[in-house]
Amino acid sequence: MEPNHGRGRMGGCVVAGRVRRSRRDAADEFGGVAGTMVDAGVVLTELGRALDCGPWMSSAVAAPRVLMRLGRTEEASEILSGIADSSIVATISLCRAHDPDVVATRHGAAFTLSGCTAEVPDASVANVLLVPARNGGHVGLFAVDIAAPGVSVRPTPSADRARCRSSVTYVDARARLLGELPSRLLDAAIDDVQIACAAEAVGAADRLLELTVAHAKVRR
Repeated sequence: MEPNHGRGRMGGCVVAGRVRRSRRDAADEFGGVAGTMVDAGVVLTELGRALDCGPWMSSAVAAPRVLMRLGRTEEASEILSGIADSSIVATISLCRAHDPDVVATRHGAAFTLSGCTAEVPDASVANVLLVPARNGGHVGLFAVDIAAPGVSVRPTPSADRARCRSSVTYVDARARLLGELPSRLLDAAIDDVQIACAAEAVGAADRLLELTVAHAKVRR
């Protein structure tokens, strides 16, 4: 199983139909079909059975679940619409999200980010990064274009070759403020990702059990 970095923006393991299923977790008003974590869990279990290495969990579950909780901000709505029509592949890292190592600096109505985010899933195939960053005395959520000046993505080795993770460094990278991330919202988002990971693991374990039983029946 090869990781998905270096396979283009959408990821070589992701077929168009599968990316379009991200519409399930974007609400109707953004061009999608509202879905629950139960719906996402059904899909993720099947993806786990196939050891799928595409960015579905990042762009169809983690990112939209956080954005929907932010409320009806214009910037968040644009990203949700892009996820729903497959023009945007988004990802977010919730590692150290309560106390991020990235700091936002305001320049009038604009922002730049500086710092580093570790353990970013699917950053090598995303085109929009959602970045928790310190913004004064609060934690804000910012959107950064992957191709923006000052953004550097470095894949990090992992025992799980099906799940590409990267370290992303920001040096005065232009960013758009999407909203504030209170602790309760972050806790709920982390719960969503843990549920998604568990569903995927159940699918992989179920397929492994099937293969083991099949082998046990024919081995000598």
